[in-house]
Amino acid sequence: MSGAAARQTTAPSPKRPGAALRRVRERNGLTLTEVSRRTGISVSMLSKVESGRLSLSYKRLVQISEGLQIDVARLFEASGEETARESRATGRRSICRAGDPGAPHPAADLLHRRLSPRIIDLSPRDADEAPELRRTAGEVYAYVIEGEAELHTDLYAALRLGVGDSIYFDGASDHAWINAGVGACRVLTVTSGDEA
Repeated sequence: MSGAAARQTTAPSPKRPGAALRRVRERNGLTLTEVSRRTGISVSMLSKVESGRLSLSYKRLVQISEGLQIDVARLFEASGEETARESRATGRRSICRAGDPGAPHPAADLLHRRLSPRIIDLSPRDADEAPELRRTAGEVYAYVIEGEAELHTDLYAALRLGVGDSIYFDGASDHAWINAGVGACRVLTVTSGDEA
């Protein structure tokens, strides 16, 4: 096998919204007609998308995701076979040196990361200021690098963590970090899930 042929067989396949749409449709027992009724997109167009003969604009993809009540990222999910193929070693890496401008968002240059690391600098807050709770796709691992941090969630009482403490939790629960001390506070968080 030539070098060029070898490279072609090991290159990761592009995500195909049409193939993902077919998987979602079949998994939910829907016909093209039912998907057309829910999304307002013609059966003919949907058929061409599923067979890979037509690509859709982002607006149309959002229209499909809203009609099927799924996250638009689901339309870019690889099949089990594609995921297995792409999980082989690809040689990807991203280096972030101390002092780099991108240091708070390590590996930000990589697309479709399965882990999303981030360093959060928490400013001191007023005692009466309520934290704004948010959700994150995937699971979260957090490690306190400096200072004292407090994790607020909609499920548990506030949890105070010091330097070296860590926690692993479901990001789907509403949560927020605050600086619980008087000085600097830094937290490393690593969130799971492919960022499509």
